[in-house]
Amino acid sequence: MLFHHNDPNYYNQRGNLLYLQKRFEESIGEYDRAISLDSNNPLYHNNKGYALGGAARYEESIAEFNKAILLDPNNPDNHYAKAVMLSELGRHQEAITEDNKAISLAPRNPLYLNEMAYALEHLYGLSEYGIPFPETEKAMSTDPNSWVYHFNTGNLLCVQGRYEESVVEYDKAISLNSYYGFSRENKSIALDKLKRLGNASAESKKAMTTDPNNSVYHFILGDSLYVQKRYDEAVPEYDKALAIDPNNPDYLNNKGNALFRGGKRYEAIAEFDKAIFLNPNNPDYHYNKGDKIKWLDQRYEAIAEFDRAISLDPSNSHYHLSKGIALDELKRYEESIVEYDKAIFLDPKDWVSYFRKGESLYDLKRYEESIVEFDRSITLEPNNPFVYHMKTRSLESIRKFDEAGKIQ
Repeated sequence: MLFHHNDPNYYNQRGNLLYLQKRFEESIGEYDRAISLDSNNPLYHNNKGYALGGAARYEESIAEFNKAILLDPNNPDNHYAKAVMLSELGRHQEAITEDNKAISLAPRNPLYLNEMAYALEHLYGLSEYGIPFPETEKAMSTDPNSWVYHFNTGNLLCVQGRYEESVVEYDKAISLNSYYGFSRENKSIALDKLKRLGNASAESKKAMTTDPNNSVYHFILGDSLYVQKRYDEAVPEYDKALAIDPNNPDYLNNKGNALFRGGKRYEAIAEFDKAIFLNPNNPDYHYNKGDKIKWLDQRYEAIAEFDRAISLDPSNSHYHLSKGIALDELKRYEESIVEYDKAIFLDPKDWVSYFRKGESLYDLKRYEESIVEFDRSITLEPNNPFVYHMKTRSLESIRKFDEAGKIQ
């Protein structure tokens, strides 16, 4: 049926669209309107919880997920989402309790297993050089056939400087889940470090010595802290590495990432600029700078950096995808579709590119075409609710209300 202003789902859908645009405070207002009309729908509380989390209002977010859990205790996503917010507050023991509930309801869901491993690592810590405690290993070995297990194992091996072994694990993760981009990205990092260290296991081990004059040691320690989201601690380690080797652009680049994640955004851009000055031919430096200045609403400058990255490596789908998103945010939809098509050609298993292309087509009122792209995205990622929301909107726009009403 056609939405009207007394229908809570009308406001819920509006909230979803605002959430997708990262307009979290506005989306919260729409979810509140939905809840005022139907306070017993757990989905509305769940959606509001995510929006509050996006706005970094974690305590309020947890309160909403508690309401969702009270109304629907058998939905694992309510427990998982609450666990994520608890982890953001450093309340890892409570997060583990919620993770266990989510996993008991959906034992093979990789997101739930990954969140459990994250909470355990932060509760019990990592021993020297990033070797996990038994509790963490237990969480990560829950399903050795899961791509998450191999992805996390690759991360821990990389932190330990065991790059050859980490590459093997990333390859296993990619074979099980080829469209999860971080597996490829982290594999690239490991391969790059192997190349810099001379492709030798002996050098990998040497990198993990405690020699304070070894810049690579501080660099890897900084990376280890970064992986654990301890950004304020990672930056001093990168600084120690730079004090020994001030002209290493990789150190500057990673320091920039840590600064940005730690909230020091303009300082981060300065580090990327230094890295680019030292090595203007590394596409990742341009991409990282573009990705960060886009978040500062400098989209034209971001597109220029993405173009530089693409000129150096035109085969990287992420560069085209990010450029497409920046163009989309400038309402240059036709141009964004061109970039999404390039990203899809280079990586046809990345559901995000299809979803983003569908959004641009929707904004151009090319609803039939947008539905095709949303369906392709759903085939690759059947568990993302936002793709279904957008498909619903497209169907409603061409007055296929019965078909739209069947989408949950």
